Amino acid sequence: MKSAVATTVLLPLYLTEQATALGITATLLGDTPAVGVCICLSWRILHTQTEPATHPHVQP
Repeated sequence: MKSAVATTVLLPLYLTEQATALGITATLLGDTPAVGVCICLSWRILHTQTEPATHPHVQP
């Protein structure tokens, strides 16, 4: 029953890309491992899409 409620509540938040609301709601529902996965994936996505800083004194 808990997973059905969690899916019903969390799926729309996931599909509309509302990460903050998804994390808060998942934590309140007691689904902390899902929050950890979201944080890990967000970190990896943000760090793979950033360009390296260019500085005139740094050789590539």
